Amino acid sequence: MKKNIIILIFLTINGFLFSQTIDIELQDSYVNLGEWTTFRVTVSGNITNLKYSEPKDLTITQIGKSSSVNLVLNGSKSSSLILTYRVKPQKAGTLKLPIFYSENSNGESIKSDQLVLYVEELKDDIITKHDTTKEFETQYVKLFIDIPDRNLYVGEAIPVEIVAYFSTSYQPGIDRSPYIKTGSFVVDTGQKYFNDRPEKVINGERWLQVYWKSHLTPLKAGKLDLEIVMDSYIDKPTSNGGFFSSSERQEIKTTTEIKTLNIKMLPINDRPDSFSGAIGDFSLNDSINLTDISVGDPVTLTMDIFGEGNFQRINVPKISSESESWKLYPESSSYRGTNKSNYQGVKSFEQILAPTTDKVTTTPKFTFSYFNPIEEKYYIISSTEFPISVSPSQFINKEVVDESNNSFNEKKEEIRHKVEKKVDFNRTIFENPLLYVALTSTLLTLITILVISILSKRQSSDVSTLKRDQKNLLLKIKLLENSKNYLEALNLYKNLIQITVSDRLKCEPQAITHLDIEDGKIKDIMVKLDEFKYTSRSIDFETYKALADGIKKELKC
Repeated sequence: MKKNIIILIFLTINGFLFSQTIDIELQDSYVNLGEWTTFRVTVSGNITNLKYSEPKDLTITQIGKSSSVNLVLNGSKSSSLILTYRVKPQKAGTLKLPIFYSENSNGESIKSDQLVLYVEELKDDIITKHDTTKEFETQYVKLFIDIPDRNLYVGEAIPVEIVAYFSTSYQPGIDRSPYIKTGSFVVDTGQKYFNDRPEKVINGERWLQVYWKSHLTPLKAGKLDLEIVMDSYIDKPTSNGGFFSSSERQEIKTTTEIKTLNIKMLPINDRPDSFSGAIGDFSLNDSINLTDISVGDPVTLTMDIFGEGNFQRINVPKISSESESWKLYPESSSYRGTNKSNYQGVKSFEQILAPTTDKVTTTPKFTFSYFNPIEEKYYIISSTEFPISVSPSQFINKEVVDESNNSFNEKKEEIRHKVEKKVDFNRTIFENPLLYVALTSTLLTLITILVISILSKRQSSDVSTLKRDQKNLLLKIKLLENSKNYLEALNLYKNLIQITVSDRLKCEPQAITHLDIEDGKIKDIMVKLDEFKYTSRSIDFETYKALADGIKKELKC
């Protein structure tokens, strides 16, 4: 009896593990016309001849496939298969998904459930923002740029918005953020884009919005052509068609239509001496940390310049007139953008200064000048002359100084008196002052040699450490190349550039970006590495090899 129960349990478990089923799961049952959704088909058991009913009014593309094998109690194997598809409706209404079917090991028919997709038709949206902006349009991508329509000045930073519309008919992607085709302008889109705006429906098709908030700077005067370029791609089904077709990548280069801008030089008349190229509209707030100090005590003057314009050209305000009453120390600065394009913000300076006399009663005046392009006028703004109280330094005692001066004068008379005496040549060598001069000179020479030796060893150690870090990174890169993990290898190449450049810039490697690099070729390589990192796309061996060889050549490693 027990034996029969065990056999029954075994057959039940074995039959469960070998059960053959086809399950289908839909991500969204309600979609809008032109919108994609996905569904998944899970096939359990050893089913090899899977069939399906032909879809109607649906575009379906397979985007994923995975399988697994499970061992059962008697040592046999049972497999399962998961297929993932993207589906897009071609018309509004109630549409049926395909039914998947096959036969089990007993010859019995098995099939998936019948799932229904409810599709709602939407009215077309009108893109009103770009009605007056022309764009170069491809079948799958539209590219716009919004730019103020007026005369600009050389060096002026103006806010621009670049908008790309991607057709959702296929899976889109970005190879490289928008960039300038010519060398007459600079536009800094960085790697960050925004996609927080709703999709647009145009002629029954949905378009995805991606945009960049940036600022544009002309580099020279004249009538200049502006053209923005973007490298993108879409994943399209292969040409063999069919329900189980895979996809392939199609590269797309899109440009905005060329727009001619009139760029003028800054006026020379009435240009202040303190002008360093700041263009925009700015204000200044300042504060001081101490008001009661002694001679030589440091005071921190904080100056915040806020407004809108080309903040990268704003330098520390200059002292209005050179004065021996104050000693200035190197300043520090920081910038904080208050909008997405960093065209508006606050640049803060901390200027440390110390009084050299107790005669001063206020802090010195610092001035900052800028050019307002709207009013076409130069402006000068000044910091506050803060009242302060300066007392003599606590380390200076006038009586001690006077007494010291008197003693010094008496010693001078005594020395002069001794000099008038005849030299006694019968003194021992140790009483000869020339011996002490020679010994002192020799000691100083030895100390100098010792210091130079220490510095040389330290520099040699730094070079050795740099080479060791480079060697370790190159070994890791080689391992990643062998495993064909090219994206991670490029990330290590970026670290290699940062380590090499940090040795020259004397700063932490991880803090270095392409903006800190002066070498044009290395900067371009850094930008390209960031683009691969942020777009998270795959990279083929040829592209990787070209980048890697270029990096090794420039770094000479």
